[in-house]
Amino acid sequence: MSTAPGRSGNRRIPHRIPTALSKAPIGCFSGAGTPGNRQVLVKPEDLASQVFIASHTRVGEWERWMKKAGIEALRPLRFQRFEHNYIGLQAVIDGVGVGMGGLPTLAHDLKEKRLLAPLPVEVKGSKYVALIAPDVDKSSAFKLFLEWLEREASAVC
Repeated sequence: MSTAPGRSGNRRIPHRIPTALSKAPIGCFSGAGTPGNRQVLVKPEDLASQVFIASHTRVGEWERWMKKAGIEALRPLRFQRFEHNYIGLQAVIDGVGVGMGGLPTLAHDLKEKRLLAPLPVEVKGSKYVALIAPDVDKSSAFKLFLEWLEREASAVC
């Protein structure tokens, strides 16, 4: 599928072919902390006493997650919004609050116990698209890369 060319100022934007759509699952995470200073989150309602970490790069994740958890009306202690998701992730690891994140992205931090996933609610995350110019060299290496990318994307959906 290709999209019609667009205009940006006086510059034409070439046709693009999207491929490998993905919606990686997201969940709620907290920093592991130490046993003495960690607040236990047992049910979604326990989040009312927490600082919600959010980012400008992953807008709407808290709202989608809270809707699925059945706590749309819940208000956190406060929101702390960062410019990028990775800065927010570090804030969660440092114990500033709780955050949202993609399960594939955070798997290593969960395995290493830097993060906890205390609540079992998951929702579909952001859509990702690979844009390919129609005039790109379709070498065998390129085709193998696209096949791999599509397999990886479908594995997390």
